[in-house]
Amino acid sequence: MYLKDLIESYCKKLNDNSNDYSCILFALQIPSICSRIEFPKTDENKGGLKEGKFYGSKGRVWDGNMYKAWLKKHSNSFVNIYSGSMGIEEFCKKLYDLRCQMTHEGVVMTETNHFFFTEGNRAMCVNDIVFLPVKRLCDDMFEAAENTLFNSHKDINITQFEDMVLPPEIYNSIMNDVETTYNTFWKNYSDSDNMLNCIYDHIIVNRDDKKDIKQEMDKFFREKPDDIFEIWDFSINFGGIVDDKETFIHKEFNKSKSKVCLITNKPTDVLRLSKTEYERMLQVTQDLSKYSEENKFDINKYIRCMDV
Repeated sequence: MYLKDLIESYCKKLNDNSNDYSCILFALQIPSICSRIEFPKTDENKGGLKEGKFYGSKGRVWDGNMYKAWLKKHSNSFVNIYSGSMGIEEFCKKLYDLRCQMTHEGVVMTETNHFFFTEGNRAMCVNDIVFLPVKRLCDDMFEAAENTLFNSHKDINITQFEDMVLPPEIYNSIMNDVETTYNTFWKNYSDSDNMLNCIYDHIIVNRDDKKDIKQEMDKFFREKPDDIFEIWDFSINFGGIVDDKETFIHKEFNKSKSKVCLITNKPTDVLRLSKTEYERMLQVTQDLSKYSEENKFDINKYIRCMDV
């Protein structure tokens, strides 16, 4: 499915229902999408945000600058909407404000900006209140996008399928193959090994904070190889793991070690690992990583025979 197909589908939706929220939401994304086609990164357009450049020195996109620049370049597509009420600069700013509000806040009104959609053909701006002809704006935005694609002789391949949704027979085939692949690996490992790998994912891999648990555990077992490493209130800090047999994660009550116990007066979960179990955890995850690398998932084999 290509961007042109998606635009055409929204044109049809708009004609069927000009009050369709998704149409204006998509239309307001078009300057962000099309500006990346028309304004590729160059040495000339790299620099600071306040300098009006399109890309930062490290490649970051200054979306607001590109958004407004694209609208200005295609101002003839919108001149009948904004002329007589506001200039092109104000029109671009107001439209970008609306896009940000609807995208990030899901609203058309804030304390500083108020937008109303009308059925007419022209916009009007009164102080901080903007009246926009919603169907006309969407129509003009879709037409400008199609012109961008036509003039650049380029279209964006959104997905390698005719529709946005992956066909169920393809997804079922993928699920079966993935299950077979990893069952082949896990048949040589125990349930405890599987649990250790799950624990590794929770405490070491999927961490957003700066705390390095692996470094902490390495240090602990270097200094106290015969002791047990504990993490109290495990699920609160790292997410829940089902360990019905309490092989590694135990239910216990200790107010001096657990905030959960102290506050709720109820048992909490505590992870306990010995040095041997910790080393086994590292070995299993290393084996799985190597196996995954040797058996990489290739989406192309499922779609190469399909019509695009």
